Amino acid sequence: MSGGTPRRRAEGLALVIALLPVLAINAAYVLGAAREQIPQCLPYLDGCTSISSTGRHVPGAFVFKPAMPLQAALLLVLWRVTVRRLRAQLSPPAPRLTRAVLVCGAISSAALVVYTLTLGSQLALYEFMRRGGIYLYFLGLVLTQLFATLAIRRSGKAPTTLVRAMLTVVALPFALGLVNLVTKPFLADPDPLENAVEWCAALVMQAWFVLLAAALPRLPLLGPPPAR
Repeated sequence: MSGGTPRRRAEGLALVIALLPVLAINAAYVLGAAREQIPQCLPYLDGCTSISSTGRHVPGAFVFKPAMPLQAALLLVLWRVTVRRLRAQLSPPAPRLTRAVLVCGAISSAALVVYTLTLGSQLALYEFMRRGGIYLYFLGLVLTQLFATLAIRRSGKAPTTLVRAMLTVVALPFALGLVNLVTKPFLADPDPLENAVEWCAALVMQAWFVLLAAALPRLPLLGPPPAR
């Protein structure tokens, strides 16, 4: 029983991280749309509003703003757990790869906190920090997921199909961003497409943590981790 508990905790943490922002963002959207503070639509397809707009208005802000710093903190814990397990399994060790997971993970979590704290402010500096924070969060998170996936593949412990699925999910936000970049100049109003891409990319990035939850039981802590 005791040997299985850490695995269940790691899987559970990954699943909580997968669901927390999805539930918070969609709940904040429903609250804002119900009060006609933001447009009513299916934002994943119509792109009638941005993710950020769901957290600007009360009562949606009461759901959105506490959830994001909590997500950032949980991510820091998850990356440390994941790296510890990877270091126990990688032979030979891959210190640069696992260190990249921790560094990019820390940067993305810090950027998410900055974004949340500056959300809704009208000051030019805060608006710059908000935009920079959300872009840095998305980029940092995708890179962290990529490095973690590459380390899992190198360990040889996860099935090839699972690793391929993780790599595919990591690549999708880049593909969506490329579609947005190529299509944007030809649209009279590019905002709906950009918003829809943002919603879909965020959802895809959260799906990666479900796959990580499936991979973590295959990375047990067997003895001390390799020396750095």
